[in-house]
Amino acid sequence: MLLKEINKQLINNFTETSFMNAFQTYFAEFEIVVDDWEKFFQEMNEEKGNQAFVLTEKENTIAFILFRIEELSNWFFHEEVYFIRELWVSPRFRKQNIASNLLNQVENLAKIKKIHKLILTTDSDAELYLKNDFRMDDSYRAKNKDQVFVKNI
Repeated sequence: MLLKEINKQLINNFTETSFMNAFQTYFAEFEIVVDDWEKFFQEMNEEKGNQAFVLTEKENTIAFILFRIEELSNWFFHEEVYFIRELWVSPRFRKQNIASNLLNQVENLAKIKKIHKLILTTDSDAELYLKNDFRMDDSYRAKNKDQVFVKNI
């Protein structure tokens, strides 16, 4: 597949049909059931700050990375980080460095916004993140109990 045939856009409206279809496919791969998809995507919109890079080929979403700025703070320190919430590539497009390219897109946006850390959790593809210079960081504890990976930029 030629990359020039793929369109990339940054979105913050998660009720677009192509994104919703891709997200539902992604959850189906992990056998995650959502009772009310319309409500799910509306809540995603209402949570201010969610963004996604979406790659499409014609009318089909082939990959996305969903992320948001999170604030980590206590009585003395404050830090903004990009938390990568979800990353998905259609099976047909896997093994073509698309996931790595999406991670780079988020990193580039973080640099523009002067955010110096990316954080994510995963229970499926630790190798992908290690290959992209993330490191497992046990100093963070995720509520979902997944491994936490961090990249300082």
